[in-house]
Amino acid sequence: MPWHDLWSVLIGRAGQTGTRFQEIEESFLEFMQAVNGLRRKGEITAGQYRQKGNWWRDLMAALVKARCGVVMPDRRVEGLTDVHSLDMVYPDPLVEMRAPLIVVEAKMLGSPAHIEPDGTRRPERGGAVDLDKRLKEVKYTPIDLRLKHTGPAMSDWEEWNRNAIPRFYSLWAFRVASWETQAMQTRIVDKMIRLGRYYNTGVGFYLYEEDEGGQYRRFTDPIPQGYTIDEVIEAICSDVKNY
Repeated sequence: MPWHDLWSVLIGRAGQTGTRFQEIEESFLEFMQAVNGLRRKGEITAGQYRQKGNWWRDLMAALVKARCGVVMPDRRVEGLTDVHSLDMVYPDPLVEMRAPLIVVEAKMLGSPAHIEPDGTRRPERGGAVDLDKRLKEVKYTPIDLRLKHTGPAMSDWEEWNRNAIPRFYSLWAFRVASWETQAMQTRIVDKMIRLGRYYNTGVGFYLYEEDEGGQYRRFTDPIPQGYTIDEVIEAICSDVKNY
């Protein structure tokens, strides 16, 4: 099935009321296997492939709507020193004309070895390669937003992170490269946990890999409790109900 048809099936399933990520996991892996297969052979443009982050964002937004019953559009929101382009915002500041209460950012990292249209060969990139750069985005952004809409930190930083507005969540997908060591994979998990403890209200992440036969599968190591995609979407829904 062409990749765009696989996407239509995936996003359609995600949008059905009550859907959880675990219920569409196989469809997600099938879609990524198709897209990355085309990228590997140079049969999808760099511009198209760069949309994978937007696909992940749209998939997460569909799941949030399916579970929470609300639409969280992407919006630009003013922080203390910068204006931030955000993947999901609730409530919609353009409709309700007030500060956001909940913000969600979606990040997808990792790509297969591939051939550029000019014939240049690019090596496989694991999810850990660009992690530090992406982490900076979701560390600074919530602080700047909260300084604008809540005020300076309390005496206890972790308490401020738990209670400041907007509530800030991040949802991640990592493609684990064949060359990434166990230490690198552990580093991803450790950094996700620290991100949730010190900077974000909640962090959900998913790791997947390609097996020796070229099939995509969930990475075998379990995600720590409280850090799965579905658990964090449920936390987002709980916040929506409270507000």
